[in-house]
Amino acid sequence: AGIVASIRCAESGARIWNAIVWDNRRSGARSKASVACVPTNSILDPDISMEASNFAVEPRFMDPSRSDYHIDVASPGIDRGRATLDGIASPSLDLDREARPANDAFDVGADEVARNR
Repeated sequence: AGIVASIRCAESGARIWNAIVWDNRRSGARSKASVACVPTNSILDPDISMEASNFAVEPRFMDPSRSDYHIDVASPGIDRGRATLDGIASPSLDLDREARPANDAFDVGADEVARNR
């Protein structure tokens, strides 16, 4: 069993940034982002519509077969996140309650990786 998550945007044009939406499957079918959502500066599954600031590359999770979705030190999302979007600050703590950013810039996703890890 892995992590099951859903992103639902109630308003047209809702902004999501620094997110990872990758290989989401339910009963063999991939989920699609709602047209109301506007992902920015995110790692997205190639099946999801892209805008220029997003990228479709393997996020390199530590061990998804064991539900470890921390990003690896070789993840392309390291230091590619944004500090703010439309005047709203990115969270100052990651999923493990560690300070963000740990390096030169925010990482994409819920985990922040220190280079010495």
